[in-house]
Amino acid sequence: MSILQIQTPRAFVPLLKPARYKGAHGGRGSGKSHFFAELGIERCIAEPTRIVCIREVQNSIKDSVRQLLVDKIDKLDVRHLFDITRDEIRGANGSLIVFRGMNDANAENIKSLEGFDVAWVEEAHTLSQKSLDLLRPTIRKDGSEIWFSWNPRNKTDPVDDFLRSKKAPADAIVVQVNYTDNPFFPDPLRKEMLEDRARDAEKAKHTWDGAYEPAPAGNYYGLEMAEAEAERRITELFIDPALPVHTAWDLGVAGNMTTWLFQMANGQPRWIDFIEYEAPGLPHAASVLKKKQDERKFVWGTHLWPHDGSSTDIGSGERRCDTMAKLGFKVEVLPRDNVGDGIEAVRRLLKMSLWDRDRCAKGLDHLRNYRRKYDKTHDRFLEEPDKNGHDHAADAVRTAAMGKDKLRNDMSGWSDEILNFEFKGAA
Repeated sequence: MSILQIQTPRAFVPLLKPARYKGAHGGRGSGKSHFFAELGIERCIAEPTRIVCIREVQNSIKDSVRQLLVDKIDKLDVRHLFDITRDEIRGANGSLIVFRGMNDANAENIKSLEGFDVAWVEEAHTLSQKSLDLLRPTIRKDGSEIWFSWNPRNKTDPVDDFLRSKKAPADAIVVQVNYTDNPFFPDPLRKEMLEDRARDAEKAKHTWDGAYEPAPAGNYYGLEMAEAEAERRITELFIDPALPVHTAWDLGVAGNMTTWLFQMANGQPRWIDFIEYEAPGLPHAASVLKKKQDERKFVWGTHLWPHDGSSTDIGSGERRCDTMAKLGFKVEVLPRDNVGDGIEAVRRLLKMSLWDRDRCAKGLDHLRNYRRKYDKTHDRFLEEPDKNGHDHAADAVRTAAMGKDKLRNDMSGWSDEILNFEFKGAA
């Protein structure tokens, strides 16, 4: 039997040692995926090994690393040792490689992975906290390992928080690798890298050097959101049972309605949830909010609505705020504000805010991408917001910023009986 020889770049050598967690982060062209693919094939040949290749979202097998693994098998000239099908790769010695997406995983359907030796998470920067928390205890076999490969996006992404922060597990080996560490870096990619640096040096630092992603050009709140991430104000939050939960809305058009849920603790906004409604209409919104309250056991505070909340619905002939009151939510309709003043008020609010990382994830993404409209003809950003779909969440925060002086932040109007009922089992 011939000896399998695999050339390993020096930067990856630490990952050849056994460890519960192994991570390789860096920019494009560093060879991260190629290293883990070769390591997986090598292990499957050396001894019977079961490997699951994980992505946060895998709509089809084409989204997986299957083709990369097949290419490595062919390059190493070991296809005779494997049976390759559309959905899995089986070794002649009993090894097995399968592919899974975590976005639709739960405690029940992931149980089948308990006996696996390795879980390799590709594009790990997209892995949610829920998926990470679900995966770690599932891969539980003695000596099992979890591998992560990713190009860093934000400091607060779960994989970065888990493996690159001060609280990283002791049994973890993590290396940073870039194209400069890859002796096999191809000339076409080198040319592309140089072109990217000439075009946008800041963006190239993320793409090629593995730096965290810069705020998009023209972004209104890029600096504030970057500061929140750096200062670790995007974290895990719990509802304070001593404080009411307020809401801030953008009523939108054509069903694009959004709501932020937040508490005020000593003047500091604590954003605990964000809602984009799956169906249009105030009755649906009211039912979603009532379900949230039933699940998390809190007391409502003030419901802040923008100025168009007092407009009349053509179908019913009733003001929207009156309709919401009949549904059990008395709202505070704010006067029309100046957009520029509102944006500055939001900036001040963001500088002191805390955010729940998971429940507010979609809303945070909207805030990061809320930007000025771009004039292609004159190659410049205009001093007006781009109605690009991210504006609804941003406008809802503006509602909070402009209405924060109207918040009722005490429980004096609630009886002990109601308080005890509402706070039983509070998160």
